[in-house]
Amino acid sequence: MSDWWRQVDRFWNGGIDDRVYGWLRMGFAVVAFLNAVHWLSASDELLSSAGINSLEAASSSPHKWAEISIFVLVRDPVLVNGLIGIVALVHVLLFFGVGSRCCLVFSLYWHVSYQNWAALGTAGWDSVLGNVCFILMVSPTGKSVRPGAWIRSLLTRQGGSVSGPGNLPPLFSPRYGVYLLRFQLFLIYWVAVVTRFPDEYWKNGDSFGYYLLSDFCWFGGPWVLEATWLVRTATWGAQFVEFLIPLLLLGRRTWKAGFALGFLFHLALAITTTNLILFSLSMMMIYLAFVRFPETGADEPS
Repeated sequence: MSDWWRQVDRFWNGGIDDRVYGWLRMGFAVVAFLNAVHWLSASDELLSSAGINSLEAASSSPHKWAEISIFVLVRDPVLVNGLIGIVALVHVLLFFGVGSRCCLVFSLYWHVSYQNWAALGTAGWDSVLGNVCFILMVSPTGKSVRPGAWIRSLLTRQGGSVSGPGNLPPLFSPRYGVYLLRFQLFLIYWVAVVTRFPDEYWKNGDSFGYYLLSDFCWFGGPWVLEATWLVRTATWGAQFVEFLIPLLLLGRRTWKAGFALGFLFHLALAITTTNLILFSLSMMMIYLAFVRFPETGADEPS
């Protein structure tokens, strides 16, 4: 094996604390569970035979993935709601690490099914969750993180942590999945920043004002027209923050600052509209890929 190939192999498959995968698994399970519950409000209209989507529309759709959607088979509104209940249960099992790989395969099929069947009802976070699910499906599942064992230890008053007894040495797993998720976060933020550059409303600082006056924002009003300084600060500040967050997260000394800045940024988005709560949670879930544990400190064994 050449030195170049060894370096490539070491970059992707070098050891990383297995707890990172465990926390990512639990974070994804929580957000995907909430997203499944969110779909209950639109399941009749968008997913079942009582709504606007039909088998004929699926067969004529340019998105051929719709033809293998589970909603080709499950059409009755009651059955669709029952299916969503099963999806929610699968993500509960995933949180506790029960059959994690099978749960992730099922979860991926769920995300592919509804995104291609009911594209009109999807949003940006649906794509984020689908991509994260695929990466986690082909990555280590973080077996060292066992919330079930932690709950049992609390009930029996034996102590312990989510990752098991504290006296055990940390387990390391190949880091390719974590690196892919980090790369995805960079893409999401930086592509958003770059694509806004040609937009005149982002350049002149008015974009956030239009958002505040739209139906998406619940507290906008005439006061926005007078708060020019606030609108421009928020518009340009959003660009700067989205550029800065990935850089802070990547630094071994600054990743906590990246968490804090990202939390404040997405909290501000979530406060302005309930429509962005799941998006904010989906993005911050990926932040877990940047966690460094004090026992190991770095991305690989010392």
